[in-house]
Amino acid sequence: MRRQCEAYDAAIRLNKESVSIKAIARRLGIGRNTVKRWLRGAAPDPFRQRQSILEPHYVLLERRWTEGCHNGARLWRELRDTGFRGGLRVVTKWATRRRLAEHPRRSALSITAPPLRRVARLLTSEPSALPVEERHYLHRLLAISAPLTRARELALRFAAIVRAREIGDLDTWLAEAAESELRSFANGLRQDKAAVQAALKLPWSNGQTEGQITRLKLIKRQMYGRAKHDLLRARVLQAA
Repeated sequence: MRRQCEAYDAAIRLNKESVSIKAIARRLGIGRNTVKRWLRGAAPDPFRQRQSILEPHYVLLERRWTEGCHNGARLWRELRDTGFRGGLRVVTKWATRRRLAEHPRRSALSITAPPLRRVARLLTSEPSALPVEERHYLHRLLAISAPLTRARELALRFAAIVRAREIGDLDTWLAEAAESELRSFANGLRQDKAAVQAALKLPWSNGQTEGQITRLKLIKRQMYGRAKHDLLRARVLQAA
C-alpha cells in the first residue's frame, strides 16, 4: 500500500507539471484508468483492508476442515457447487496455509525449503560434513517424515554395499528397498541383477570407456553439426 500511495503522489505531481495521462501511466507502470481515477479525486486509502474472495466462505471451509476434508481440490468443488466463482488455486493455497498452521515444523521447513537437488545431496551426505544451517534443516526434515528417513538409511546402506563390494547383502537390501520409497530404483536393479552382481564381484569396469564416449560427444557438440569424421578425428587427436 505504501508503494501505491507513493505512485499516487507522483501521479498528482506529474499532472501538475502538465504531463499527459498516458505518459504518467507509462512512467509509473500503472494503468491509465487508475491514473484517471486518482486525478478525479479517488485517492488510495492506506487503511483499507483488501477482502479475500474466500471470506464469505470461511465458515463452510472451517466446518469441512474440522470434519476431516483436507483436500484443496475437493473443497474447491464443494464451494463451486454453492456458487463460489474463484479458482482452484485460491482454495488450495488456503488449505496449504491451514495445514501448515497445524504443523509448525512443516511451516518452518517450507519457508526456507532448498531446491530438490540440494535436498537430495543433503540426504546422501554425512551430517557432520554439512554446514550448521543445512544440518539443522536435515534434522527437521527427517523428524517429520519417517518414509524419508527410511529411504535415506537404505540409500546410505546401498552406497556402503557398492564401496565394500558386499555382494551377499544385495538380496536383503533389494527386499527391504522394495517396501520403501526406493522401490522403483530397487526394481530397476532387480531387472539388471546379473550386471549389478558382476559389478560388485568382478574387478573390471567400463568407466574409462564411458568417459571416452562422453568426451567424444562433448567435442562433437562443440562443433555445432560440423562433426565430419576427419574433423572429429583431428579434434580428438589434438586434445589427446
